[in-house]
Amino acid sequence: MSTFNEHRTKYSQAKTLSKLATIALVVLFIVLSWSKDINEMANAQVDAGLKRSLVSFASARALNAVISVVQGTEVVVQPLGVGITLTLGQVLDPINDLVEQFSSVMLMASVAFGIQKLLLSIASTWMVSAVVTGLALLWASLYWFNRAPDWLSRMLVVLVFLRLVMPVTLIGSAFVFEKFSAVDYQASLQVLDQTGVALKALNADAAPPPNASASKAPAAPTAPSAAATTASQPLVSPEKKGLFSGAMDALSGAKDAVVAAKDKMSDALDVSANKVQAKFEGIRAMAERAAERMITLIVLFLMQTMVVPFILLFVLYRLLGGLVPRTQY
Repeated sequence: MSTFNEHRTKYSQAKTLSKLATIALVVLFIVLSWSKDINEMANAQVDAGLKRSLVSFASARALNAVISVVQGTEVVVQPLGVGITLTLGQVLDPINDLVEQFSSVMLMASVAFGIQKLLLSIASTWMVSAVVTGLALLWASLYWFNRAPDWLSRMLVVLVFLRLVMPVTLIGSAFVFEKFSAVDYQASLQVLDQTGVALKALNADAAPPPNASASKAPAAPTAPSAAATTASQPLVSPEKKGLFSGAMDALSGAKDAVVAAKDKMSDALDVSANKVQAKFEGIRAMAERAAERMITLIVLFLMQTMVVPFILLFVLYRLLGGLVPRTQY
């Protein structure tokens, strides 16, 4: 009998301690609901995230505009009058579609941060804090006498989520971003800006001045001028050789000049083709690098605005929601 009474006493003491711990936790919720530090930290993190998403959106739209202009550009190299053309549309068309999708994701991320900021501003009002305080005191008094109804417990959980758990979740999500993703964000944004600047410079270089073709038009072929010069100058004195021998020497000199001009043109074409191919490959590599960085940014913003907050909300809900049913008995 005494053993049963001892177990009953210990159980009663443990239950009393559990009630006191739960009420102390509720009192802590009341104190935190009037604290401004949590709201200020959460607002600062949301503002920083909103600024990042807007900057990324602006970079995406600027890059989209540059690509739309450059897509119709043809880079033409004309060594010795022979044209080699580089069309950029086939390289930039896939990345242009990705840029449009990326800008849409950044716009949605900005909207998500705006919604978070609105909810924070609503939750941080004194009316919400007063409702949380009154409801928490009512629940604690009824809980002490084992009379707390289910609907009151669930309403308390909802208000605590609105007032405290959401700011804590946003702060935790921003902490995860700063700890693991801030460096990737800066590097990715820098790549997008550099890609836009490089494409602008390429578009500027591809547009020749209006008088460029006119100024280069009078360039005469090398072979005829060399032949004429060689033919006009007597190679051998008429006293030493006949007229036929002088004509043959002049013809041989003209042939050598034509061969030299042909070799020079071939070398110039090879060099220009290599330059065009190198520029083409550079643009392709730049487009692929920008695409990889845009995908990285999409993942980072989805993690901060959706994945990490939902994980934290689920964990906190399990902790707090698991506490409430135990406190009803």
